[in-house]
Amino acid sequence: MKNKTNTQNRFHETIATKHVFTEDEQVFMKRDPEEPNGMEIEDEIWYPINFQWIPVKILEKSLTHHSNIQPQ
Repeated sequence: MKNKTNTQNRFHETIATKHVFTEDEQVFMKRDPEEPNGMEIEDEIWYPINFQWIPVKILEKSLTHHSNIQPQ
């Protein structure tokens, strides 16, 4: 069951977030505190991820190319 929040009598799904940090241009993500088998992890585990910033103009061009919606 998904978590839902009531804001002014309207329900919406909560946003799932992750802990991240950067060091020497490398982005690290924190492992979930619970394993898939239901066991809790006592130590914090951080692992590197592949991440690259994309300029907004390039992202907008790519999204416009893949949709019918034109930017305003």
